[in-house]
Amino acid sequence: MSLRRTPPKTSASATQRARSALQPPVGPATATMNSPVFIQTSGESDAVAAHSTDQFRDSPSQLTRTALSLNDLACDDIVTKRVKRKFDLEGGSQEFSQSTTSFIEDLFSSFSTKIEKRFAALHVSVNQIADQNCDMQKSLSFMNEKYDHLLEKLKTMEEERLNDKKTIQTLEDKIELLEKRSRATAVEIRNTPRIYQQNNRPESKTDLCDIVKILAKAVNCSLQESDIRDVYRILSKHETSRPIILDLNSVIKKEALLNAIKEFNRNKGKGEKLNTSHLNLPGTSKPIYVSEALTHKTQKLFFVAREFAKEYNFTYCWTSRGVIYLRKDEKQPYVRVDHEKELQSLKNSISK
Repeated sequence: MSLRRTPPKTSASATQRARSALQPPVGPATATMNSPVFIQTSGESDAVAAHSTDQFRDSPSQLTRTALSLNDLACDDIVTKRVKRKFDLEGGSQEFSQSTTSFIEDLFSSFSTKIEKRFAALHVSVNQIADQNCDMQKSLSFMNEKYDHLLEKLKTMEEERLNDKKTIQTLEDKIELLEKRSRATAVEIRNTPRIYQQNNRPESKTDLCDIVKILAKAVNCSLQESDIRDVYRILSKHETSRPIILDLNSVIKKEALLNAIKEFNRNKGKGEKLNTSHLNLPGTSKPIYVSEALTHKTQKLFFVAREFAKEYNFTYCWTSRGVIYLRKDEKQPYVRVDHEKELQSLKNSISK
């Protein structure tokens, strides 16, 4: 017996057949059924139909007694399937799309307008900054030119200053040399008190000449008045004992007088060296110092040289013909000092 499943013509006839199948058969047919037949919904209907088909295939007589065919037991999915109602969205979608597009266009238009305004303001600001940068660049260029000009001028002035310094130093050396030559025949006598005659008469050159002649006689040096070119006192802190400058006619006579004084003071005690008592001057005996007449610059340098000699244990520090000399001891050579830089160089060599 062949079984063929054919779909029902309408969903209503299929429903009626399903309902009739749920009613139990009358008579012996009810007792011969192995299991009840239930109508399932949706996906379960296929499983139930398959199970029932297997039962009726084993017992064809039961299929005859039930008066139901497999086609009656089979249920289409349409019976329990919920058919949704279709809505016509084409018109609404089009209206929504148009409104959305219009809204987006308006939004972009507003955003674009704001961006353009801000961009225009930014463009104006950038132009202003660019103009300011141009002005600043011009100012910097001008300042650079001025700086270069001032730098060049400063360099020129520095070179001129160095040249002027060299020129000044050269002129000072020349003036110093001229002063030394003018004092080449001069002798300075220090610590001699002034002489006041009757009626407080000022001290005259004759009085000074007499003092000089007595001094030369005391040290056994022949000195005539004709050998004296000039004699005078110079300004000093001590008004009562200002130094006497004796200008002789020749350097030879000057050196002879200085050598005689050195010989006189040699190998004598402190109180026996040349003093005011040898000149027959009134008052307490005071030592008299005789040396070359030095220029003001040489005097300052001589003072610095003596301090240097004390600090670094130099035995000798003296002047000869307006030049200063230093000597460590008798075995060491002498050092000539014309400027303070010689003392600095000597100090550096000793430090090493």
